Order: sequence, then structure tokens, then C-alpha cells
Amino acid sequence: MFAGRNISATHVAFGSTRVMATCGCMGQAVGTAASLCLKYQVDPVDIARAHMGELQALLLRDGQTIVGLKEELDPYFADGLHIRSSSQRSYDNVHPTEAIPLEQGLCLVLPIQTSEAESVRVKIKNSSEHSETLFVKLFGGDRKENYMPTRALKDYSLAIAAGYDDWITLNLGCTKPADDKIYIVLEGTERLAVYGNEEKITGAVSFHYKPEEPSRLKKFNKSICFKDLLPYQDMYNPENVINGYSRPYGLPNVWISKCTEGQEWLEFCFASPKNLDEIHLVFNSQLDLEHFDDPIESLIQDYDMTLTLEDETVRKIDIRGNYLTLNKHKVDLKGVTRIRIHFSATHGSPYHEVFAVKLFAPKTISEVR
Repeated sequence: MFAGRNISATHVAFGSTRVMATCGCMGQAVGTAASLCLKYQVDPVDIARAHMGELQALLLRDGQTIVGLKEELDPYFADGLHIRSSSQRSYDNVHPTEAIPLEQGLCLVLPIQTSEAESVRVKIKNSSEHSETLFVKLFGGDRKENYMPTRALKDYSLAIAAGYDDWITLNLGCTKPADDKIYIVLEGTERLAVYGNEEKITGAVSFHYKPEEPSRLKKFNKSICFKDLLPYQDMYNPENVINGYSRPYGLPNVWISKCTEGQEWLEFCFASPKNLDEIHLVFNSQLDLEHFDDPIESLIQDYDMTLTLEDETVRKIDIRGNYLTLNKHKVDLKGVTRIRIHFSATHGSPYHEVFAVKLFAPKTISEVR
């Protein structure tokens, strides 16, 4: 069994498989498969034939991402589970700091949950003494794991009056594309600008747009401001942390708190006492960053976990200075009725973001089921 750059691939695929992060993922998968070969005393080919599900489950449990594959919450915990949070971020970006000229096109990508998207508002400035034309193009994509517009949905233009400096409504009027995202391209002149800021919003990303290569978006280090997306999108609901995804896949799949300087929390209440072996927390380490020289602002730094038992006693876990994406906690408790996780600090972000909370029962319970 081999892992790394000796993988068989075309020269095109090799552009992705050769990088260190991908080689690391292959190494993890091969190493885990090797452990299963020893466990079952079989050859590697038999893992693919008879034990692929177990291999994938182990990789997901250890923090690996397998495109499109969900890690379902154990029904033992899901039955009667109630999840609450201290707050929830609204799905918008309403604090513009600069007007960004549109002589080169920009693209705002908005994931949507609903079957249709009606409209959204953006803030536009026309510094000209004459009316200017804003060109709007809408695209959809086909693959949820990508940000790649592949299908034109509609296009139109809007006349922006001289001196205009306010929010406008963009008509979307389209059904949800296959990749759960709508790509809104804005084009104009140097006198026509859209407002934005430097805030990072998980899921809603802005790009440079080249009309000669519409499917190849170029990274943009700012975010286009938007608000009033209709229908309402409950994008950062706390129940996202148990939806089976630990990374964006079409939708952001994350709980995000409101902007706050105080503590935020997630709470899990069970209808009946549960025996709990491990708890895994997956935070946002911004894997799209091009370098890691600076602190990863969205990563949770300090948090406390309180587990309440059926006799009203509690077990507390305190974490300070965390720098990991995946945090595993061995608890080995019986009769857990409630779990509350308090988040008190990030590495710089005013928002607290959690992709997943994974609950694991003792093996004896899993084996019985």
C-alpha cells in the first residue's frame, strides 16, 4: 500500500494530488485502511470489497472530509434531542466600509436553502453626473463542493441615477441550482461601485469575475455587502452542527453566533439519560487560507463544557488556548441529560463558529444496536 505523490494520476489531476495537504489525506486513508487489514487479516483489496463503510466512518470520525458523505448522528442520541444556542448570526453583511468600482466585474456567491430565490439587496454608488448602467448576470453551478459557475440563469441591466448612493433590490427569480448556490455577477464602469468590507462570511464569498472565463472565479480579499435575501434563509441554525457535514458542502453547514464580546453557548438536551463515551467538536480553521502565518481568527480559542447527569451532578471540561480544528474529549459518562458548551474567546473573530458536534456512545451500546 502506498500514499503520496506516487499515486497514479493524469497530469491534470496531479496538479491537485501532488500538494502536501492532499498527500496527508492519502496517508491518513492508507494508514487507516492498513489498520483494518490487520484487524480482519485481509488483503487491501478486500477492504474496498467488504469494509469500505467502516473505513469511511473511521476517517470521518478522525476529522477527514469525504466529499458528499454525511456522518449521521447516532439515533441513540438523535431521538428526542433538543438543541439551543445563545444567539444566531443573521445571513447578511450590512456594514459597508468602502465603495468598490465595477469596471472589472465582481461576483457575490450566495448559498440558498430554499427551493427558489426571489431577491436580494446590495448597496450601489454612482459617482457620475449621469445615469450609469449596472449589468447583472446570474449563474448556477453543478457541484456542491466547488464555487464554480457553469450555467447561465439570466441577465439584465439596471439604470442607476446620477449621484445615487443607497441600497437597490436585485431580482433573482430563479430556482435553486444543483450546487445550492447563486452566483450574482455585477459589472459597470469605474464610476459605478458596489459597497463591501473585509469581513469574512462563511459560505457567502465574493470573487473577481472575468467574462472571458466565466467559470473561473478569482479570489477577492473583500466581501460584497448584501441584505434582505428573500425568502428568508435560516442559514446559521444551531442544528447545523448535527447535520452530518463538518465542512461547507453546497451550504455552509455551520452554526455562527451573533457578533458579541461576551460568552456564547450551544446546549444539547436529551429526552432520556444517555451514556456518552466521547464528544468531538469541529471548529472553523478556514482551510481556504493561502497561508497560516497569521492567527486563524475564526478558530475557537477558549471554551468550557458542562455535562449534567441525571442525579444533577456535573462534569466540567475547560479548554484554553485551543489551536485545533478537531477537538476530541473522552468523557466516559453514564446518564447524561444535558451538555452545554460555553465559548468565551476566538483567535480574533467577533463570531463563534462550530461546524459539528459529534456524540459517540460506548462500544457496548453501539454493538447491541
